[in-house]
Amino acid sequence: MPLAKNKWRRSIAVLLCAMLIFSTAFSVTAFADNAVVTSGTMYSYFQTFSSKGQWVDIQTPSHWITGTGEVAYCLQTSKDSPYNSGYHTVEGSDYYSQYVLNGLYAILENGYPVTTGGFTDEEARYATANAIRFWCAENGCEGMPAYLSLKINGDWIRGKYGYESLFDWAVSLVQLARNQATSSGAAGSISFIPSTLTLTEDDSGAYFVGSATVHSTIDDDYGLTHNLPDGSSIIGYNGWDGDLLGVQIPTAYSEQSFTITAYGNHSANTAKLFFWQPDAYNQQRVVTCVLDMDSTYVEANMTVITPKAAPKNGSIQLTKLDEDGNPLPGVSFALYDSAKQQISSGTTDSSGIITFTELSFTMPLL
Repeated sequence: MPLAKNKWRRSIAVLLCAMLIFSTAFSVTAFADNAVVTSGTMYSYFQTFSSKGQWVDIQTPSHWITGTGEVAYCLQTSKDSPYNSGYHTVEGSDYYSQYVLNGLYAILENGYPVTTGGFTDEEARYATANAIRFWCAENGCEGMPAYLSLKINGDWIRGKYGYESLFDWAVSLVQLARNQATSSGAAGSISFIPSTLTLTEDDSGAYFVGSATVHSTIDDDYGLTHNLPDGSSIIGYNGWDGDLLGVQIPTAYSEQSFTITAYGNHSANTAKLFFWQPDAYNQQRVVTCVLDMDSTYVEANMTVITPKAAPKNGSIQLTKLDEDGNPLPGVSFALYDSAKQQISSGTTDSSGIITFTELSFTMPLL
């Protein structure tokens, strides 16, 4: 029995924008084996303190795949920039450890052109390019000079006046790389705490009750289904992480188990990186990125167990009358259980009534 909820809590505009960027810009060359890479305008938003005792600009040209405009990022600053040069794809694992690769994934999933971070396109591209430089430098990647390592030279690299926040954003991308914060490591999940819930009988004796917490990291509300019997209820459901669900089942359904399922879909941008090696000698290696929107179905089950219901005390009253409707006192009666064992006996009073009290019984099925 589903508990339906249809809520929209986040805008899809950013997602559609990112998907359009990648689907239009990357549709031609992203999966080709060969391409032409070129370089464009040189930008300078960051500075480093030189050995001559002066702050000098960190100059960073833009790179792209000719004909499509697909953004390419330099991986070897110490080598020459490509100028309408032929390139072919290579395996990134041939050059970089998985740790370095995960960091590149994290930067490109959270940098330009997926997002501008609130800056202009050129500023965001520059910051992303330098985050990649900083990351490769601190990991000693071939072709990336050590002076660009924030761990070595961090006190001597800064944003130029007016671009301090842009520099901070680049540093935040490097921190994501250090944290290995890739989408592939952030899959959505749902869980119940506890995963097995044993109910207890409430004071009224009419219901078994209990509660459990739902933890959800999916990017939308979760739904619920269950096979609880008639007369049951679940309270506290909102579809959100941290919901405390209260479960109530009639005590007629003792010593049984039921299942509550929380379910939903988790969508995440997952980067696919393409590494490009130059055909010409001494030109720099570059990397491009395509984002895939992966949607994964996620669910979790909780087993709900009802215990044996406590015996209920009650009474039975009988009236003995003669054929004229007059009460008959002193008539003997005996009460037997289903196993034909006598559990009580007595005689009618002057009104022809006998009452059997303190009788134990279980609640009948509804």
